[in-house]
Amino acid sequence: MTRILRTLAVAVVGAVLLAGGPAMAEKPEIFVDFRTGVALHGYDPVAYFTEGAPREGDPVHSLEWNGATWHFASAENRETFAANPEKYAPKYGGYCAYAITKGNAVPADPKVFTIVDDELYLNLSPNVRKVWQEDLRANIAAGDNNWPEALVEKGRTKFEPSGGGDR
Repeated sequence: MTRILRTLAVAVVGAVLLAGGPAMAEKPEIFVDFRTGVALHGYDPVAYFTEGAPREGDPVHSLEWNGATWHFASAENRETFAANPEKYAPKYGGYCAYAITKGNAVPADPKVFTIVDDELYLNLSPNVRKVWQEDLRANIAAGDNNWPEALVEKGRTKFEPSGGGDR
């Protein structure tokens, strides 16, 4: 009987450890708005490149890719994305590029973007983007170094951008 209880106790402890907790949670590789279930808050990732500006997509022109639903302004943009999604999808899964340099995965504002070397980067706010752009190459290198490990929560409660008054 003692052996059965010990085995049961080990199984319960193992299940609790496998379930993890907030400190062990992982965020999805692509940031998806929990209210809409859509990447980029419904903005068309191709439009950043073709129009030089964010443009809201239409659910009629949607596509599933990499565990997320993406919206496009036109069927043509959807097909362009489908042919080469890695080219158009935002770096760091649509999380804030500056936060990734600090090892955090924080949702970004799809209206606050920068294209560098044909890659789309998003930031939390215009002020955060300004700080990120102050040392652009070093910050991109740091972000690349931290991605995708930044998706794993490390006991942080929230991202605190430097400079205050960012929103």
